[in-house]
Amino acid sequence: MSLTAVANATLKKLFPNNEKSLISGVHLFGIHLETLKQARENCNQLRPPKLLKPLELCSKTTVNRRQHEFGEKLKQYSQTEGVKIYGEDQVNFKQISYNVKNMDFHINYESNNNKENEEKLTSIVRAVDQNYIPRKGYQALASIESNLEREWAVSNQRHKITKNINQKIPITLINIPINSTQNESVFEDNLNTFSVGITKQFKILRMGGYRSVKDILIYIVPVLILNGILDVNNPIIHLRISGDGRNVGRKIKHVMITMAILDDE
Repeated sequence: MSLTAVANATLKKLFPNNEKSLISGVHLFGIHLETLKQARENCNQLRPPKLLKPLELCSKTTVNRRQHEFGEKLKQYSQTEGVKIYGEDQVNFKQISYNVKNMDFHINYESNNNKENEEKLTSIVRAVDQNYIPRKGYQALASIESNLEREWAVSNQRHKITKNINQKIPITLINIPINSTQNESVFEDNLNTFSVGITKQFKILRMGGYRSVKDILIYIVPVLILNGILDVNNPIIHLRISGDGRNVGRKIKHVMITMAILDDE
């Protein structure tokens, strides 16, 4: 029961005919008095400080809460003391790093800029792909250097780029006809000369995929013109088309058609 409820119950017993009268329990019992406030503060100072659980025994939630609380108090203290040193120029924290019992903590005070962060992730994806850095290799680097973006963020950005490219330059499926030498029976006899696994692959692999050269050019030509690689006044583009193949496993071989834009004929 609250103080006000107790005060009003006492008031009704003393003055039963005055039902509409109300009284504040805080003022009746003197809870608002400054002397009482000082007495409570003195009692709190006399109490022994609360022992905090060691950091290594705390849960992840408690560790994060302490980190957040420490970061906020440090920010407030730095802004208060910063006025004494830098005057009206406000001190803004970007990042801080500290260590507690061999546990490293990093606090980022900067607001998330989605565009800037996306450009940074795209640059990391480009660097990783161009230098053939494997996923586990990047994970190992990110675990050592905390300033590197997490691997899952880089992977999500790569999937986003792939999805965007597939929308602008879609992969189209085509049927690959299997031409028999004379008739179907002769073709079946020829298949029997191979092993069972290879024969099944011949019968199953009747689909192929390709990207349209026209779609690729529509996508990359504006960028090449913007970068000064292609001349707007010269409408002719020289292409070199070549092919390459690689084994996928032991039974399937991929044949890839590559295209390059030449500077001249």
